[in-house]
Amino acid sequence: MRKRISITVLSALLLFLPAPPLAAQGEPAMKQVLDRLERLERENRALADELRKLRSEIAGLSALEEKMDI
Repeated sequence: MRKRISITVLSALLLFLPAPPLAAQGEPAMKQVLDRLERLERENRALADELRKLRSEIAGLSALEEKMDI
């Protein structure tokens, strides 16, 4: 029983300890992911702004059409 507990504790420790060689290899990849995420967020904001502008233009055209129908 005691041996089983120590194996469980050892397994848990190994699971949660950082692996420096793997962390070093993942750093450039993580930077690439973060850079891409930042770029996508900028593009998303730009598209959302464009969508708002187009919706307001459509609303303005609809109002103009209503006035012309009268």
